[in-house]
Amino acid sequence: MSILDDYQDQLPEGALRQVGAHYLWGAAGHMPEATSGILTGSANAARFANRVHMRPNTVDRRNPYLFTATCDSGTAHSCNGRNMTVGARQQVNLQWLTNPASPELQTAMRNPELWLWPRVNAEPRLGGHIVWGEHCQGVVHFNCIGFINHCIWRITHAIHRPSIQQIQRWWKHRYPSDIGTPFSLPYQTGDILIGPGMEHIVFVVRGTKVHAKSTHFGVVQEPLGASAGALHVRPTLEFLTALWF
Repeated sequence: MSILDDYQDQLPEGALRQVGAHYLWGAAGHMPEATSGILTGSANAARFANRVHMRPNTVDRRNPYLFTATCDSGTAHSCNGRNMTVGARQQVNLQWLTNPASPELQTAMRNPELWLWPRVNAEPRLGGHIVWGEHCQGVVHFNCIGFINHCIWRITHAIHRPSIQQIQRWWKHRYPSDIGTPFSLPYQTGDILIGPGMEHIVFVVRGTKVHAKSTHFGVVQEPLGASAGALHVRPTLEFLTALWF
């Protein structure tokens, strides 16, 4: 089988396997404090913001961070723990946040997966209020382009770490007459859509879109819906084996 065959065969399950992962700006399949994710441990790793770690627990009631992953790239980016999709679990009470930790907080911290943990909203444009999300220990993290790159890398073993802008420029340069045709509807599994303004990128998988949506939702599978104005990329062998450095 060719790399293109492997991509078409393996991409659907590989992408769907990550549904439920957390969103974190700069991450491409990384678990906090672990040697995981694209390029970790390679000579090129230092070129990217892929050093994900757990932020020290902060028990300030006005500025709490408990069991929260962060990624540094000039400024710190923190994970909201899929705060808008998690199930009904008990929230850690802000009144428990004392230093040293209150007995109630100590009890909750022994089983972090059973609780929702407070942290300051990581998306400033949506306000600096406190949200409660899942704990980030041992959880894989992506941003939208990191998710695309990671899934391709796991299949092709080529070193993919392009930005959305690089993919768009490469595609338009390589196929200047094909924008909109013939790669229009119907979309096929494995196709990539880049939204207007190059602010977001998704996989098409079996008539749905699978993508790292935001720090509030993590990696999700959703109806494809309207995609007017999106750049439609159908990966070729040349695209999949390109070295993006």
